[in-house]
Amino acid sequence: MAVGGRLAIFGAGGFGREVLRIARQSYGDVVFVDDQPLAPVLGAEVIMPAALRDSDELVVTIGNSQARRSVTERFAHLPAGTIRAPSAIIGDDVEIGAGAVFCDFTAVTGAARIGRGFQCNFYSYVAHDCVIGDFVTFGARVSCNANVVIGDGAQLASGVLIQCGAPDRPVRIGAGAHISAGTLITQDVPPNARI
Repeated sequence: MAVGGRLAIFGAGGFGREVLRIARQSYGDVVFVDDQPLAPVLGAEVIMPAALRDSDELVVTIGNSQARRSVTERFAHLPAGTIRAPSAIIGDDVEIGAGAVFCDFTAVTGAARIGRGFQCNFYSYVAHDCVIGDFVTFGARVSCNANVVIGDGAQLASGVLIQCGAPDRPVRIGAGAHISAGTLITQDVPPNARI
């Protein structure tokens, strides 16, 4: 049952449309925001940025991490909404940054720390003692095992599997790294790497 105020979703593309269904379960009103408004999308009004209200919560559903950061900073005066599907499992001791999105059947467990603007797509998970930076994107079915540190703006495509690190030697994925679909990560990945 929707109980909240108005949520503004910036980005009416594919991921925004997926998030709309989840958001309607928590917010009384959901609109899309676009610099070039279109006709309503799945029954949701599309508004210009100038029509945003100070009381609106904003979630940015743009997949590109740099663009998501830029839009978030552009509207920093608005409170950030956090989207969590009812089927998402979030541990009691998990820290979540503002503007994160957790799609259906996602899980974050055991003292993990999640940065701002994180996108966790369907069936992805973050295991205990992981640190996920700001504006990181997980495609569907990303498996981030224990003791992993992922830098800001990293993008992991569907099916990426990250092997467990150790408490004294986590597996590190550098800021801005792009990991291709189905990749197995067994060692550190440098910043801005493309693999």
